[in-house]
Amino acid sequence: YFNWLNYLMGQPFTLLRNAGLAGEKTDQIYARIDTDVLPFMPDYCFVMGGINDISNGVPAATINANLQSIYRKLLNAGITVVALSIMPYGSGHASYTTANTQTLLDVNDWIKRFCATTAGMIFVDAFAATVNPTGAGAAASAMLHDNLHPAPRGALAIATAAKTVVQNK
Repeated sequence: YFNWLNYLMGQPFTLLRNAGLAGEKTDQIYARIDTDVLPFMPDYCFVMGGINDISNGVPAATINANLQSIYRKLLNAGITVVALSIMPYGSGHASYTTANTQTLLDVNDWIKRFCATTAGMIFVDAFAATVNPTGAGAAASAMLHDNLHPAPRGALAIATAAKTVVQNK
């Protein structure tokens, strides 16, 4: 989504480092901020985390606390945080269950509320951009390439949503 966003906005961002690692939970993301993000002192840091926590049975309250720690550490370093909501699972993913979908929605609601009440935060609703509106919380067709990660169409949908809110900040 980052490359699409940069393209849609006329290339305003310089990618300093992609510190995202597949499979990480939010506590692991937090543990790497000092070494993998802060030395680069970016103006913006895009954060999408929580789906792996949910797949591993981590409760929403723990995910929210971890995300808050991530956001606060970045904000305290003077970095604007672009917080993306958690994307939906594809209906074929083993973790696509009613309980996991509810946890995902609860965390997304917390992210949105935190961003609305915290200076330096920008909220991007990646969930709304990629969900099937009639699919009980599952991703829309062609949004994910493996029932978890964005396909090109999903990345473009997220970038389009991000463009609107990032331009307005």
